[in-house]
Formats: sequence, C-alpha cells, structure tokens
Amino acid sequence: MNNLSLRELFDIQMTSPFIPTEEYLDDRKNKLVSYHDVFSYIFRGGYPKIYQNDIQDVESYYSDYVKTYLEKDVRGFIKPQHEIDFYKFLVSLAARSGEKINYHNIAVEIGMSEPTIKSWISVLEASNIIYILHPYHSKALTRTIKTPKIYFRDTGLLCYLSGWLTRKAMERGHQSDYIFETFVVSEIIKSFENFGREYQNRIFYYSGFDKTKRNAKGEVIPQETEIDLIIDYDHTLYPIEIKKASIVSRMEATAFDVLKQEKEKDIGLGIIICNTLEPILLKENLMALPIEYI
Repeated sequence: MNNLSLRELFDIQMTSPFIPTEEYLDDRKNKLVSYHDVFSYIFRGGYPKIYQNDIQDVESYYSDYVKTYLEKDVRGFIKPQHEIDFYKFLVSLAARSGEKINYHNIAVEIGMSEPTIKSWISVLEASNIIYILHPYHSKALTRTIKTPKIYFRDTGLLCYLSGWLTRKAMERGHQSDYIFETFVVSEIIKSFENFGREYQNRIFYYSGFDKTKRNAKGEVIPQETEIDLIIDYDHTLYPIEIKKASIVSRMEATAFDVLKQEKEKDIGLGIIICNTLEPILLKENLMALPIEYI
C-alpha cells in the first residue's frame, strides 16, 4: 500500500512533479497550503489507515504493521529461524536511512552474510519499504562515488524502528536531520510516482572527491563533495540540498559548483529545501524553498 503524500493529505490539486522550473514554482505558489507542524506528519507517517481511522497510538499501529509484514509478506523469503535477525536488520537499516549502503557493516552488525543482506534489501525494495537512490555520474565527473543510498519510504515506520516514540523526541534527536531528509526525498518521489511520471532515471544524488585540502604536513587530502539530490530533466540538472533548519545560507550549496564541469547539460535553479517560511533568493540561480513547494 502506497503511503499518502502531503499533497494528498491537504487535498492540493497539483499534478506536476517537483521540478523547480519557473513555471512550476509559479503554479505551486498559487496552490500553497501551510503545513504548520510538518514534524507531526513526519512522525505519524503516511499510511492511509492512520488518517482514515484517526489513529493516535502510532506506536501500536507500526508494531502491528511490522508483525504482519514479517508474518505474511516476508515469510516466503526468509527462513523462520531468521525472523528475529530480519527484525534486527530492519532496525539496523532504519539507523542508516539517508546514508550510503555499506553491506559489510550491516552484515557484521546483525551477524549475517553480505549476500543475505543484499537479498533482504531487495525484498524491502520490492515491497516498497525502502527506496534505493543511485548516484549521478557522467563522463565529465570522473571522481564520482558510485555507491547507492538507501531511504525508507515512510518516516512513521522509520521513526518506530529507530525507537523515536514521540514527535518531540524525534524532532530534537540526533537522527532528525536524516529523518527530515528522508521525508523530503519521499515527497519528491511521490510527486512523480502519484501521477505516473518516470523518476528512476531522473532523480539521483551526487558524491565525489572533487575538492582537496592540505593537512598540517602539507599533504594534499581529497575531500568528498556531496549533493543531496539532482533532478535530471529535459537535459537540465537541478541540484537540491535538504536542511531541517529554518535559516540557511548560500554556503550550504557550494557543492553545486561541481556541476559546472558538465558541458552537455544545462544547470537549472539550485534549491535548498528547508523550513523557511517563504522562498528566499540567496544568490543568482540559488533559492531557499519551503517544504510546502514540493
């Protein structure tokens, strides 16, 4: 069952996927609705039954959901003696939402083999529990890291598996930045998915060793550059950073400069999606954008 987007929850009649062109932003501005306490939606998640039945005890809901998932959806793929290990795997993966996949570390943590971890990740992807975000690469960007990232599709389930039992604790917790990032990525994907638009070959992230610095000994040390999302649409790249903060600066988008190496595609408006109250032009071709614009 697909979880609901904020557009659906607030009955926003917007059928365009999130691509930050001038036309999209103008159209979206005319249909804005304040989401108020967005973290309450992040904490509750988007499964329809929660809202249809006005479920307040989401801990019990997700406890039952995971139990049902293990008993019905997964039992045909894993051996009964490994059900506890699979639950530990879910918890381990939840702690890594928004991070690059490291099969070895997960395998060591739960005591299973790497092939098993890869197989279990495939099961979660096939059942729409997680989304695999692949890296953007091209001939012009020669230092790209090609490891994919993993995101949970529903932040309510993510919060439950991560042990966050109240909205306030989740918002203030050490994992809150990654949970907010997971939520934004999921909302952008749903803006494509819910209207039948292809997104697998349009939405990426970027990571590469494009910068260097010198250490105390004068040695040149490579530095990793990362862009949270890149939307590749109509031969134009739209770089996106995701920040939980309400105030952001242009310095948080310096990684976008790496895309200047691309000569075969145009570079569109850069976006920092955050909790600002209104769009702010930080500099030419860079805007801070409220989450309501997704």
